[in-house]
Amino acid sequence: MNTPTASARLARAARLVACVALAFAGLSQTACQQPTAPADPHDLVVAITPPLGPFTAGETITWSVTVTNHSSGESGAVKLNDATGATCAAAGNTTCPSSATPNDVDNIPAGGRLTFTFTRTLPADGLGVQDISFSVSSELDTDPTNDSVSQTVTIDESRNGSYRVFSGDGRTYDLTLDFTHATWAIVGNGADATGTLSSELVDGAPVYLLGNGGRFRTVVWGLAGEADLGAGTASFMGSRLFATGLYFLNNLTFNVAARDWNSGLVSTAIETVFLNTSTMTRCTDATAYTLADCPSASKSTYTVSALDADFTAVNDAAPDDVIHFRLAEVGSTFYFVRAEADATGGRHFRLGIPDNAGPAAATYWGGDTQGHWNTVAVAANGTWTLSRTAPDDTGTGDTATFTTIGATAPAGLRLATRASDGGSLYFATADLIGFTVGTPAGPSAGYLMILSR
Repeated sequence: MNTPTASARLARAARLVACVALAFAGLSQTACQQPTAPADPHDLVVAITPPLGPFTAGETITWSVTVTNHSSGESGAVKLNDATGATCAAAGNTTCPSSATPNDVDNIPAGGRLTFTFTRTLPADGLGVQDISFSVSSELDTDPTNDSVSQTVTIDESRNGSYRVFSGDGRTYDLTLDFTHATWAIVGNGADATGTLSSELVDGAPVYLLGNGGRFRTVVWGLAGEADLGAGTASFMGSRLFATGLYFLNNLTFNVAARDWNSGLVSTAIETVFLNTSTMTRCTDATAYTLADCPSASKSTYTVSALDADFTAVNDAAPDDVIHFRLAEVGSTFYFVRAEADATGGRHFRLGIPDNAGPAAATYWGGDTQGHWNTVAVAANGTWTLSRTAPDDTGTGDTATFTTIGATAPAGLRLATRASDGGSLYFATADLIGFTVGTPAGPSAGYLMILSR
């Protein structure tokens, strides 16, 4: 109930006296009728100071919202849609809500203002568009059109786009990723599919899940993971950037993981590849050798040509032996990648790691040809420990100890024997990508795991 002010009561009394006098005089009383008071608008106005972009995954953003009473009267009780966790600053004889009832304001006087400051940590996986909004309501507010604000926060996703994927099944695919809208699409070799991206954190880093059971991690301009794309579970490596032209083939030596399908049989081995402008030299032997120590019977020389990012190598001694490959740029490093079928229906996969001083102590993640997702911790003492962690925590882990292969083997290559079954594996890493691949014989034959860090 509204109580008239003293001045209003005096004015009404004076008006009544005038009306009585007019009545006794027999005059019109129109002038003494109660005037219709103009409505006093009650208007709360909400405004936002949005967070300043660009925004990155995992970043903490800050923004503020002001609620101002733009009318000449008091607002009465005000309901906020959600100010929980926000800090509040008051101006113009206004009082912030209590922590017990953060969404209830008793009153905002004319010209009064409340400012709420919010913070939010954006998802570490970078998936999805983030919406921030705020609104108020009051029974006395005559203009609800300015009682709410909203803002869309889009994470700056340089990872969005198409990746050429080289799969351990000996095939290539084009994988398009949209982290902003959490979608994926893959085409190539009959594996056409689309779906929604989701993620799980593994050791604090997001592992992205494809709806077809595949999963991967991203690195700078690339990715590595595993999936069954129609030819059995296989590790894969993808990139958005590739070298174009023979200029980039400048004295590059790679330790190459090889996985082949011939007549239904899968085999694995290690190769050495050297690239220098228009020449490729390749060592394929049951034993890992440097090119200088490679037996002549296991060494081949190819002439290389380039068409944009696609390189073609033709064996100088056997022109029917043709190899197509690319140099994928991931981070600041080039990797030798190949996945193709030959004229007889065999399929071939190659991933070449630049030769270096050997694996550094670090933690790597990767999917393997057994369908497991693994965390591989490499210690400074030359041991590595494999554990299966979410999203695949089935089975048991494994350990192995690195051994150098010998003076005639590449410096960056290590040999490891699995404690679980005695299987021997070659291991090589550089910068962000690595591999562990089974030797030609024994329980590890056919095994491949592509690693990322």
